[in-house]
Amino acid sequence: MKHIKYRTLLSVLAILAFALSAPHLLAVTIPAGTTLIVRTQNSISSQDRVGTKFTAQLDQDIAVNGTVLLRAGTKVFGRVESSRAGSGTQSRPLTANLTAISSHGREVPVVTTQAFEPESAVRKNRRGVAISTSRFVFPHGSRMQFRLAKPLNF
Repeated sequence: MKHIKYRTLLSVLAILAFALSAPHLLAVTIPAGTTLIVRTQNSISSQDRVGTKFTAQLDQDIAVNGTVLLRAGTKVFGRVESSRAGSGTQSRPLTANLTAISSHGREVPVVTTQAFEPESAVRKNRRGVAISTSRFVFPHGSRMQFRLAKPLNF
């Protein structure tokens, strides 16, 4: 009888130890500096207001140490950081950043660096201030590249 209680106690302790360590074992991190290549699901224009949201999908798998952590087709979200719309007298270039990635039914916040900015749509005036030269549009299905500014933990 004591032997059965002892084995039961050991089994319960083993299960508890595994349960407490399991979340740590399941946590994954994509390091800062990782490149994310996406395809837009809607158009993005230099006429969009700052804060306008857009959706895209990963164009390529994201792997760390040979293990695929995010599959191509994973939904991502972003927003317009600056644009010509609503900038008053100062013309600003179109820039955009990613804000979240969909993972297992939830949106995981993401921070990208060096907001995507089309170079062909920007020039400098006589004072060296960057101005947008024309309306620029990323149509649906455009390929864009971003870089993680902070590690992505999920």
